[in-house]
Amino acid sequence: MASAAAGIADAYEVLFRGLDQLGPGDQETTLAVLERVRPFLPEEPLVADMGCGVGASALVLARAMPAARVIAIDNLPPFVDRLRRCAASKGLSAQLTVRVGDIGDPQYCGFDAGSLDLIWAESSIYAVGRGHALRVWRDLLRPGGRMVFSDVVWTAATEARSPAAVAFWAQEYPAMTDCGAVSRQLSEHGLRLTDEIQMPRSAWSNYYNPLRARCAAIRPGIESLSVLGQVLATMEQEIALFDSDDRSFASVFFIAQKLNPDTA
Repeated sequence: MASAAAGIADAYEVLFRGLDQLGPGDQETTLAVLERVRPFLPEEPLVADMGCGVGASALVLARAMPAARVIAIDNLPPFVDRLRRCAASKGLSAQLTVRVGDIGDPQYCGFDAGSLDLIWAESSIYAVGRGHALRVWRDLLRPGGRMVFSDVVWTAATEARSPAAVAFWAQEYPAMTDCGAVSRQLSEHGLRLTDEIQMPRSAWSNYYNPLRARCAAIRPGIESLSVLGQVLATMEQEIALFDSDDRSFASVFFIAQKLNPDTA
């Protein structure tokens, strides 16, 4: 199992090599969501970017909150190394710390319980499972701290979902649900949903257009049954679903507050 996981990680590193966006999103959307939580943060917040990738959101957060200490974590060393170099080139090393870690394991996250003012996770919570992430990350937040994550959810009723989308996401993201279910799950973990913001289609284009070109560039010569070939085929399916203009699902930012024990 370990070698299989390593093979998939290597495949993703090759696929996303040179790309800046590893999931739906863009700087404007990140900043807009940040403005929803900024009023509730202390002057010098401690922020964790969970599953930072190459740092698309971590760099935005560090620039937008110069008094914050941002710690970005990812389990792929090449992504971490790239972000570390990028932060240094932009003069952000003093406030943006980057390290390899397992965002699903509190022992390897490297944070003390109740220490974080803000947890940020763009397009990464699915990788460890929403329920598991909420349980682990909640304990890392101080009482009243905020958790912000984006997740792909159904926006259409069951009977209105396209068969192509249902088939694809059943295979790739079986835990996918709707906004109401996410809100209930937050409540079950001592978190209160305070806001939800649907990403604009432009945020998906910002991700898929460069990825489309990357897929086309590396496709020749790749064995279809190799790990990279299978990952590439899945990404091409996902892009095709986006191109079909299917509106039965969306990527949504959820903003939640950790409740105090005496009010939970």
